[in-house]
Amino acid sequence: MYGSKNDEIQLPMDFQIADVNKLSAPDFRRLLDEIDRNPAGGQPHYFFSNHDQPRQDRYGDGVHNDQIAKLMAALLLTTRATPLMYYGEEIGMRTTDPVRKEDVQDPIGQLGWPQEKGPTVNARPCNGTTSKEAGFSTASALGCPCRPVRPNTM
Repeated sequence: MYGSKNDEIQLPMDFQIADVNKLSAPDFRRLLDEIDRNPAGGQPHYFFSNHDQPRQDRYGDGVHNDQIAKLMAALLLTTRATPLMYYGEEIGMRTTDPVRKEDVQDPIGQLGWPQEKGPTVNARPCNGTTSKEAGFSTASALGCPCRPVRPNTM
């Protein structure tokens, strides 16, 4: 809600754009136009991915994934909206679903395994380097970071 008469929310996250789960120029164009013309004239705040929404690689076709991810980044960054790029996408991190229930830390994912993996499936350390634990942690007391570092296919 952008509101009006001093009851507006500043930079509301627009989930409509993030909920388009297919590569569809007409769907994106319709939503971008609709949101851009909001009656309050509010500043849009777009994102495609977050801890609840799979990364932009979900738009890929299995062959052109890198090119499509770049296209989605260009779309996000060239609208008049304030963009939010989910951490790690700027270096090419991809969605990596857990393969074992033991790797799921979210209660929803544990209850719904294997169909539902939980809303925080993407909340994992950013793969900043190729070193142990991707440069995220050197913790030896616990033996691992709080969330598992998964292989990165940058």
